[in-house]
Amino acid sequence: MDQPIAERIQALPIEKRRALAELLKQKKQQATDQPTDHYDVVILGGGLAGGTLARQLTQADPTLKLLLIEKNSFPLPEVAHKVGESSIELGSHYLRNIVGAAKHLETAQLPKAGLRYFFPTAGNQDIAQRVELGCTKVLPTPSHQLDRGRFENMLYEENIKAGVDCWDASSVKQVAFGQTEHLVTVMRAGNEEKVGARWVVDASGRASIIKRQLNLQKEADHDVSAVWFRIDDEINVADWSEDAAWQARVPRHARRLSTTHLMGRGYWVWLIPLPTGATSVGIVAENKLHPHSEMNRFERALAWLEEYEPQCAQAVKDRADKLQDFRALRHYAHDCQRVFSPERWCLTGEAGVFVDPFYSPGTDFISLSNTMITTLILTDRQGKPIAQDAELYNRIYLDTFHSFLRTYAGQYPLMGNAQVMSAKVVWDFSIYWGVNALLFFHNKSQDLLLWQDLRQVLARFDNLNLRMQQFFRDWDAQSLHHQWTPGFVNYMNVQFIHELHIHLNDGLDDAALAARVTENIGLLEIIADEMFRYASRSCPALQALRSPAEPHQGDD
Repeated sequence: MDQPIAERIQALPIEKRRALAELLKQKKQQATDQPTDHYDVVILGGGLAGGTLARQLTQADPTLKLLLIEKNSFPLPEVAHKVGESSIELGSHYLRNIVGAAKHLETAQLPKAGLRYFFPTAGNQDIAQRVELGCTKVLPTPSHQLDRGRFENMLYEENIKAGVDCWDASSVKQVAFGQTEHLVTVMRAGNEEKVGARWVVDASGRASIIKRQLNLQKEADHDVSAVWFRIDDEINVADWSEDAAWQARVPRHARRLSTTHLMGRGYWVWLIPLPTGATSVGIVAENKLHPHSEMNRFERALAWLEEYEPQCAQAVKDRADKLQDFRALRHYAHDCQRVFSPERWCLTGEAGVFVDPFYSPGTDFISLSNTMITTLILTDRQGKPIAQDAELYNRIYLDTFHSFLRTYAGQYPLMGNAQVMSAKVVWDFSIYWGVNALLFFHNKSQDLLLWQDLRQVLARFDNLNLRMQQFFRDWDAQSLHHQWTPGFVNYMNVQFIHELHIHLNDGLDDAALAARVTENIGLLEIIADEMFRYASRSCPALQALRSPAEPHQGDD
């Protein structure tokens, strides 16, 4: 009779016993590593970035098998504890026309009457004495104020209806990357499950699952922090003054529906109306000028508002019993070494990069990255190589992020200067509507052939913007102590601003679009030169500088 197996193993030399034990361990691991299901795409995170990507993918190719994994439980509470309640034109176009949420946005969210700015005056005790930059009505190209909980609940429901497998209350433990398939380990209902994925997209927000796992973190040179809270009541700056002339110049509803910015040196305060009737209030400040420790609790934030924005502080104190939440985030800007990989993984939304909430570009960056990701996935599904495209998209997206970063980094001190910051806002709107948003509205942000055709003119554009941002800092330094007469500036009455806005969606073919972009960059050079000449007349010290419209040594 054969010896018992245990005795035979025990009789082996120790080296062979160890080798056998290791082999058995590997076999056991391989057995437990077998996925229970296989997907074309697994999306880590079911918030705004992940939910919209799933909608975009299923509409682009309904045969894709998708899994959406979200750590929170649905339905989310309304007035969710998330920033990103305000969208602008590019992001709104994406949500309305690519994600297919136009009906929801028009019936369950709020229209947005543009961005509105109030610049400081002595003590900020009377809003009617502040310079106001804004518009008088909802703009022709739609944008929206969002309740994020309500919007993300809608996305989740629509994804389920479309056949997306949605696992809420589930957490991703690890992603094991493979040549032909990735393995995603998930904790779900107390059990560990493994699923295979051709593609993995990280939309996990600041959890940044893949970024952390692959050590892709990279700091952004922009030291700014934020606190925010929601008040379960309407706060409308239109109620802050009884001055009849001030009331008459802008309709009450236009002030309410705007994203309002209360501006000061080194900071801005946001007021955003939410469709639930609540108001989102946030303080965003450069840490060197306004330390985060002075506002990182509600009581401290209220004391800070009393010092810098007393009318806002009073409005909050009057409703302190209606406080719904409070959140703080230090040094929120972050970069990333890579967001798109030829090895079929990508990062989108805050899981990749985040620049700044000023101008509300968060949804714009989601729109850009999701559209590039969708293009890569569809190309791969057609059996075509993606390595070169993935590298180019990665470079274009990160270059776009760094270009946007220049608009913010070092510019927070300008926010207390009504003249310089108003000019900067007009400039920043112009470059956005004239180039970035224009390309996306024509579905060309991911068109690599067009990017190649426009490469030189876009480099010219990028250098121009870099010089202009420096010019605004120089101008501010020469006009620090100027006092401005109270008044209202309607930026939509500036002809070139109005024209750039209303022609965002002209439906141009490729040749006409390339010509329009080139024409707009020529217009921007004229605007830059005119701003420089105007500033030089009031600040003679600027005359020693070269116009930003002229190429400078060191330009690419």
